[in-house]
Amino acid sequence: SEQFLTVHNKPLGREDVLSADMLVRAHLRCLGGKGGFGALLRGQSMRPGAQKIEDDNSACRDLNGRRLRHVENERKLDEWRQGQAERDLKKQLEKEERKRKKEIVID
Repeated sequence: SEQFLTVHNKPLGREDVLSADMLVRAHLRCLGGKGGFGALLRGQSMRPGAQKIEDDNSACRDLNGRRLRHVENERKLDEWRQGQAERDLKKQLEKEERKRKKEIVID
């Protein structure tokens, strides 16, 4: 890493004399990785309320290697199938009720 000082945007040399009214800026450089992190930060707005925390883990995988989205969809399908008999019964009762009402109106 490299560090240097500037006074009025000019590099400060070893022999330069500083006075009390001078503004000195320290510039620090760090060797980084592959890069691209700055673009990520620019893409995310730093305004209050603009950052949204996402709880979407559907693209993640479980310990068996299956996507969580697929596991969750299977669970929902199983719940729906378990309620199918109850929905069929309710539908049949509504059908019979309509049929009874129709018979009453005809008589």
